[in-house]
Parts: sequence; C-alpha cells; structure tokens
Amino acid sequence: MKALINLFRSSNMAMKALRSIDPQVVFSTGGYSAAPVMRAAGMLKIPYVIHEQNSIPGRSNRLFAKDAKAIAITFKKSEKQFAGSRVVRTGLPVRKELREIAEQPRPALDNSLVFVFGGSQGSKFLNENVPATAKLMADDEVDWLHSTGPKNLDFVKKEVESLNLHHYTISPYLQAAAMGQAYQCATVVVSRSGGSLAELALFGLPSVLVPLPSAAGNHQYHNAKEFADMGAAVIQTEEQFDPHKFSASIREWIASPEKRDRAREALRQWDVPDATERIVALVEEAVEHRK
Repeated sequence: MKALINLFRSSNMAMKALRSIDPQVVFSTGGYSAAPVMRAAGMLKIPYVIHEQNSIPGRSNRLFAKDAKAIAITFKKSEKQFAGSRVVRTGLPVRKELREIAEQPRPALDNSLVFVFGGSQGSKFLNENVPATAKLMADDEVDWLHSTGPKNLDFVKKEVESLNLHHYTISPYLQAAAMGQAYQCATVVVSRSGGSLAELALFGLPSVLVPLPSAAGNHQYHNAKEFADMGAAVIQTEEQFDPHKFSASIREWIASPEKRDRAREALRQWDVPDATERIVALVEEAVEHRK
C-alpha cells in the first residue's frame, strides 16, 4: 500500500517535471524510478520508448510496455515477454572504447587466460569460490586474471596467498581500456550473466556463467540460458556449484579450439554492432509520430 501511494505521489512530481521540461519523447531503461516517469508521460501524451537489457523484463517495463511506441530488446527470447507490443531487437550498446579494442588483433600468449569478474562491485560468490577452483587447476598451463571489486580485494588476496596460487593476478577494478585488453587476451571468461554478456559477444568469448540467484525474475539465469543454447556458455548455478565440475567446464573450453571457434561465430551473429544507432532511430521515430 505504501509503495502504491508513493507511486502516485512520484507520478505527480514527474508530471510537474515533464511539463516544465516539455520533452518530445521519453526514453526509459526500466527500474523502479522509471515507473512514475512512464506513467506521467502516458498521462501527458508524451511518447516513450523502452529498452530492456535482460531476457526477462523488470516490473516497470512490463507494466508500461503496452503503451510504449516501441520496445528495444537485447536478448532474442525477450520478444515473447511483450506480446501485443511493437518489439525491435536493437541489442545493447557497448562502450566505443571496447569496440575499438575488439577490432585489434588478439595477442599471442604462452598460456591460456581465464578472466574472472563479477561486475563493478565484484561477486562475493565468485571471490569465495574461484581461487579454490584455480587450485584444482594448479598444474595446468593457465593464467588467471580476477577483478574482485574494491571491497573484496584483501579477502581474495589472502585466499590466493593461502592457496599458494601462482599465475593468479587480482585487481579491484578494471577501467575501460584495461577491461578491453583483458577481453582481448582471455581464452575463457567466468562471470555473472547481466549486461556484460553483450561485451562477451563483442569479443567472441566463451564463458562459464554463474547467474546471480537473487536477480529479479531470475533473469540472469535466462540470460545465461540464451548463450548456453547457442553453444557459447556453460551454466553453473550457485545451488549446484561443484569446484570439480567448474574446473572441468573451464578445461573443456581451453582444450577445444574448435568449440571456441563455434562459440565465437555464434556470438558474432548475436552481437549487434549498431545497437546505439538502432535505439536512436526508434526514439526519433517516436518523435516524428507525435508531430
């Protein structure tokens, strides 16, 4: 009840703001703060376009999809979630710096590289479990690069030292250029399965994905499932996590160049290089229809 009252209150505030700004169109990427704005836009007859970056849409996008001029999606499986709406697969925009790096030749390395990350803040689960997996692969010719998140750096550092892991590099956070280089050098990626999957597609990287179980609508699992279904990823859930199976999945990617090549081709076809331009076109079209 409190949430409903706050929705109406914030919608009134959004209406005042939109009247003041007088926009030609509203572009929404969802989230709880988007709901009152889209509601206000609808009441003021301002066209709006929605972008959904996950396979399972969030509540705000589901609520207001019906009256959207268009819904831009990232994952192919999202289309059936918006029955009755105009849905266009635009893909997810990826930083220009990363696309420029992806066009460069991949460097030749002595060892395979496993790149591990869990988003900008890191993943507690990956931080706690990946070093032990690396220990099982201590005799393999594998290097590790692990972006831990700033708050977890010391913990992972102690784990790496206690396990006496060699060839295991940790970093709290990678800026765009460093992230791009890590992608370029990686043989396989271990990560969650949120918006960063678009970056894996750009670089053609096979992955072992550990979906965040608390993600709304379990969307990270369904994101990962789309990649797994096209042969570009292996899913390892937290609930059924087994370090031996986890290491076996990583080894399988490393041992099979042919399998990696098939994954790279599937990801190349899934990637949308002009995602930004496609989204802008939908927004401009909504403006034209209003005139």
